[in-house]
Amino acid sequence: MNSDKRKNGSMDNIGERYKDRLADQSDFVDGISAFREETQERMLDLHARMNELELSLEESIQKIRDYLESSKKKS
Repeated sequence: MNSDKRKNGSMDNIGERYKDRLADQSDFVDGISAFREETQERMLDLHARMNELELSLEESIQKIRDYLESSKKKS
């Protein structure tokens, strides 16, 4: 008789379990979407920083070249 109660009980809860799983899946998908969006923003920020760094390095290298050229002309 206990097995009949368990079967009936599990059948009664099937709709609730399905709703719970759908909610969990929806939460998971929302979390993944938020993670992707945040990651994309971070990547774009890092890309912008790298571009600024590259420009700064190029300017510094050019200043060093200019200095070396001017010191060659003086000697």
